[in-house]
Amino acid sequence: MLDNDRWVKMVLGEGGQVNMKRLYGIDTINYAWVQDYVRDKKIREEIEEIQAEIKKVNNSLIHKDELKKLLINRLKGAKESLIDYLKCHLLQVQERKEALFGDYHIKRMPSAAFLSIFSQEIEDIFPDLPEGVAQQDIDKKSKELMNKIEKLKETIEKELSQRDRWVHFGTGLPVPYPRGCRWTQFVNDWKKVISRFEGGATIEGCALKSEEEYKAFYLLELDKVRKYTPLRKPFKT
Repeated sequence: MLDNDRWVKMVLGEGGQVNMKRLYGIDTINYAWVQDYVRDKKIREEIEEIQAEIKKVNNSLIHKDELKKLLINRLKGAKESLIDYLKCHLLQVQERKEALFGDYHIKRMPSAAFLSIFSQEIEDIFPDLPEGVAQQDIDKKSKELMNKIEKLKETIEKELSQRDRWVHFGTGLPVPYPRGCRWTQFVNDWKKVISRFEGGATIEGCALKSEEEYKAFYLLELDKVRKYTPLRKPFKT
């Protein structure tokens, strides 16, 4: 991996021009990769938006009919637990080991209050609740969005993951994005450099010269990078 920070500091230092373009192992003459980088970035942003949408979908209101079933099942379970507890307690009372319904036992039965809710009262509760979304509809929508993400990832893998884009481990496998992406390293470092220079400049702090440099600079929206004073004038070559 590149020692990026050290090279960026050298460019921003007072030692003059630093030749660092070659260190990234990418085309810094024609910048042919820039359009793919921009496309890749937009796809990854779209994936993040879809992931946020999936989270929102999965947090939809429970459908009130499903909520009613949950409530009825919970009350049924509470009733069964209470009956089991009463049986044990009454056996202890019968054997003269406990007093009937002491404070301790009452505290152990907080669910008893719910058992007084009758079926019709439950029915009366739910018309006032929002409709909610059925779980099968949530699952369907979530699956559709996940499939969309998989297709976008497939596009990145098949069309935008040429080997020379990646830094590789000794095993031959690429280092995961974003750390292993040479394009991303280069652009991030370029942003650090340009934030301390007036106007446009290359990653080495030199004045832009070629049409390709200008095109890459504006495609990457480096003209919108926030500047931090004091600013320096680009080196002339």
